[in-house]
Amino acid sequence: MGKVLKKKAGSAKRTAVQAATEPAKKRTKKEEDEKQEEVEELDDVEDEDEDEEELSDEDDQDAPSDGDDNELDFNFEAFPMEEGDREGLFNILTQIFLRAEVDTKVLADALIAQSPFGSVVGPADDESDDDDPNAVYALFSVLPLTYHGVTEEYAKEVTNYILSRAKKYANKEFLRRLEEILGESTALFINERFLNFSQEIIPPAFRSLREDVAGSKKPVENFIYIQKIRIAEKGAEDESGPSKSKRKMGKAEKKRLAAASLSMAPTIFDNAEDEFLTKITEGSEIHFDFPVHMDVEPGSKFHSIEKNGQKYMPFRRVTILDGKRLDAFLKREGALS
Repeated sequence: MGKVLKKKAGSAKRTAVQAATEPAKKRTKKEEDEKQEEVEELDDVEDEDEDEEELSDEDDQDAPSDGDDNELDFNFEAFPMEEGDREGLFNILTQIFLRAEVDTKVLADALIAQSPFGSVVGPADDESDDDDPNAVYALFSVLPLTYHGVTEEYAKEVTNYILSRAKKYANKEFLRRLEEILGESTALFINERFLNFSQEIIPPAFRSLREDVAGSKKPVENFIYIQKIRIAEKGAEDESGPSKSKRKMGKAEKKRLAAASLSMAPTIFDNAEDEFLTKITEGSEIHFDFPVHMDVEPGSKFHSIEKNGQKYMPFRRVTILDGKRLDAFLKREGALS
């Protein structure tokens, strides 16, 4: 059985680090291969015949096996970020922003510059691939966006991205709050990992990040968290479809009704722990949801999924948290084992 290992503070090298207690589940060879392909699935499909052959191969791999030949046992470790992680960070960040007008390579460089703040999760040294010793499966960090109202140069595309979506989909209350926090000290909270990657990495990763945030020399007042969610198709249709009411409605009322419809629709969180973010009572949070299916190729695992006969469409949830809410979230999830 593999283990998730805790980051060794202050180290910038990919060396063995102190072991934590959480076991990581075994992963099949198919799952390991898929991790490397997830971001590539966002690109246009150029050869449908090849795709059909790949799907056929995947179906064969999914077939039940009498033995454990397809199971591989991995040890995962958390590392401070380093230059060799740049490509892996780019891939992870692309999961958040998809095809948006955000230079994720610039963000990757900014994250590396903060090291040893934050961490990435990759294979333990004794199990790393010689061709890709810096494979990145998960990322946990906080990246400053504004400091006393001054926007960091690398963060301008991120703030513009959030503002443009908020103006289209958020209510006035969220927009007011967003304008307020961008005039203060605000950071992007990043909790991102490959789809279906073991949730057992969360407790040690959150404990480590909580220590990093508490020890930061530049205290942050507010945090923005972009979550990956799926919303049942009925709610998604109500969000973007025309109103059946004969009475003409203004933009504000349309936004309010759309938000109400989305809030009532069944929702799936790609990161299961995110479901508890709105249930925590400490501090405050406010959020809005917006669709991203137009930025994802149909058939991609980042697009729609079906569960219990219901189709769920891909959305992003932009959440504004104060420091108390984020700390309570990290503390709660970090205490689980």
